[in-house]
Amino acid sequence: MKKHVLFLLLCSSFIFAQNDNWKHFKCLENVYSMGENDNYIYCGGPQLLTKINKETFEFTEYNNTNSSFPEFAAGIIVPDDAGNLWIGTYGGGLMFFNGVTFTTYSTENSGISDNSITSLFYDSDGRLWIGTVEHGLSIYNGTSFQNYNMTNSVLPNNRVNSIIKDINGSYWIGTDEGVVKINGANWTVFNKQNSGLNNNWVRSIVSDDFGNIWFGTPDGIDKYDGSTWVHHSFTGLGNWSNDIGVLFIDNSNNVWALSWGGGVSKFDGNSWVNYTIDNAGLLSNSLSAIVQLSNNDIWIGGTEGINTYIDNMWSSVGLPSEQINDIKISNSNVKWIATTNGLVKIDGNKWFVYNSLNSGLPYNNIRCVEIDDNNNIWVATLTNELVKYDGTNWTVYNSTNSNLTSSDGIMNIKVDAESKVWIATYYRGIKMFDGTVWSLYDKTNSVFHNNTFYDIEVDKEKNVWAAGGASLYKFVEGGWVKVTINNTPIGWGSPNKVKFDENNNMWLGSNNGLLFYDGQNNTLYNTYNSGMNGNSIYDLEFDSLNNIWIAASSFSNSFGGFYKFDGNDWEVYNNLNSPILSYYVNNIDIDIYGNIWIGYAFGGLSVFNKNGIVSIDDEKESAIITDYVVEQNYPNPFNPSTTINYQIPNESLVTIKVYDVLGKEITTLVNENKAAGKYSVNFDAKNLASGVYLYMIKAGNYINTKKMMLIR
Repeated sequence: MKKHVLFLLLCSSFIFAQNDNWKHFKCLENVYSMGENDNYIYCGGPQLLTKINKETFEFTEYNNTNSSFPEFAAGIIVPDDAGNLWIGTYGGGLMFFNGVTFTTYSTENSGISDNSITSLFYDSDGRLWIGTVEHGLSIYNGTSFQNYNMTNSVLPNNRVNSIIKDINGSYWIGTDEGVVKINGANWTVFNKQNSGLNNNWVRSIVSDDFGNIWFGTPDGIDKYDGSTWVHHSFTGLGNWSNDIGVLFIDNSNNVWALSWGGGVSKFDGNSWVNYTIDNAGLLSNSLSAIVQLSNNDIWIGGTEGINTYIDNMWSSVGLPSEQINDIKISNSNVKWIATTNGLVKIDGNKWFVYNSLNSGLPYNNIRCVEIDDNNNIWVATLTNELVKYDGTNWTVYNSTNSNLTSSDGIMNIKVDAESKVWIATYYRGIKMFDGTVWSLYDKTNSVFHNNTFYDIEVDKEKNVWAAGGASLYKFVEGGWVKVTINNTPIGWGSPNKVKFDENNNMWLGSNNGLLFYDGQNNTLYNTYNSGMNGNSIYDLEFDSLNNIWIAASSFSNSFGGFYKFDGNDWEVYNNLNSPILSYYVNNIDIDIYGNIWIGYAFGGLSVFNKNGIVSIDDEKESAIITDYVVEQNYPNPFNPSTTINYQIPNESLVTIKVYDVLGKEITTLVNENKAAGKYSVNFDAKNLASGVYLYMIKAGNYINTKKMMLIR
């Protein structure tokens, strides 16, 4: 069955893009509508419309601050044949969007009967059918509106909830007091008194390829084949619900019924099956939206997010939770995101969410994640179980087969060069698993001050370090030793994160600032002697240029965020100067292209690159770049401007300067760090005389010079 119009009401989890330097992944609550159009999905919500690229998940937001979108909720979206969108709002009238500008049709400037829209249908004759809250049905032919209500037609109620066209060309209008069938000039009313409808409140209507009309009501589902009525009820079937809000028929003629509180039910022509939180991993049992995309994927939305049904398998779309507990990125640039509601894998533009129903995970709240040298994924759950995933098999370690207990409080995991798994716990010290034997190190058998540890790390010389216990410890010859840094007590702030830069210098993060130690000298950075505006350090990471990136959290907007320190200068990113989603920054990791991945305690996930985020397509392109290349400018000769194209295989400080033939510097075209990729820069010589000029590129250790000619 081919569907011309796709729309839904939902709450979704996706990316929200601010600009070329930022991308955000979060749960967008209160998304009321969705429509597919070409390569994009459009979501309507309170006072906004969001455009989502289905391939890259990049978002563009339209609201009343950056466009003429009204201050009203977008309740329904349908595309027309020309690729434009028609958007029904609650109180703001009917919006027309051509991809660039919005046009409003309201009771004040057009013949539409109501500014609150409940349903839309775009027919094959180019007419838009509009259902309203209080004033019946409007039909727009592109020039004028024709309105029908209880006073000038047989409409049994002025609230129109659903509009469809069946395979025979008849229109069906669902209202709060029954259904109207429009066949040419003939209008026929169906209700409880004269038909097989079990409830006059008809919320949704669909038509299948066999000519059957299906009606969704608060008392279940009614099917009408033109002569016989059949009632489908879920009474007595456990947690199933008869409170049907949305009906949908997919391309295989399966009937989908979305309920409020009972999940979603699917009918294949013979029997019904019900999917819920418990048996399918749905994010919510209260559902209000469903759509089938052009690739046949089913997307279902509810109060807590979006689930997908692909090849008979359920998964989540985007982030299943806005609380990010950990981020790890593999050498192949696969991102693993630990959330409170599952483990997210991002491979290019492909997302997958692992949970207790579709994988070997015993629990959905993931505390931390680690990637070993063999690309095994290790995760710890809030229930203090350790899980190893080798890409095929899931192995769970708990109190039944290890020395782990339900009260350990696992904080972090690290796998050393010998494949030993080290576990920092909040209550039980340090635990180690060598693949066969489990060992416990606590204050009863070690020099630990207490059993509380936050982090475990391996330095460049393969030594194991543990941060916590009100101090810092190093594992030496089978036991732990307490480390004192130049008589500076680590108790200056219980260390919660330890990292080593490319020179094996130590960096310690605590609630009292950042400590640097090069083996001889130490420096404490805090609000008094650095660019940091807060001293609570939660995570540390180094980029390819050995700059340190620091995650911070605070109850104050001005103190939370993240910092960059290059050894001399500080850069601060917080709620006051950047579009971060929250001032609770939990963790940071950096991908192979220099994009900074930022996880929040509350708010989701962000991607940041000061030089512009390397997109999915850029990643594919960059993956095959192995050499430095600077092309001959084009055009050449030129007047007055020309373009210089170049590529770099690694993140580098790039400078491009122009000189005259005597070696005098004319201008600097580029002077900034660039991620691996291909770039273009324009040179405008409108104020220069004719002649030969030179342009020189420097990137890392690479230098190249080429000639170009300006002709007036």
